Amino acid sequence: MMGELSVATPIDTMELRALLSAVAGTINFIGGGTDMLIAGRPMPTGGLLIDLSRIAGMAFIYAD
Repeated sequence: MMGELSVATPIDTMELRALLSAVAGTINFIGGGTDMLIAGRPMPTGGLLIDLSRIAGMAFIYAD
């Protein structure tokens, strides 16, 4: 059975911190929706998906 996927789009780091402190399950981050499409990765099927693109300075996610 698949879990329920919730999506959040916080507008600032204060809202992001509140989300992170309130969630006890799986959290995935995206910087807009194209990350999943470009990488060819499937969308998560459960937990919380947080879109960081509306937070100033967090529109992009880079891997080091």
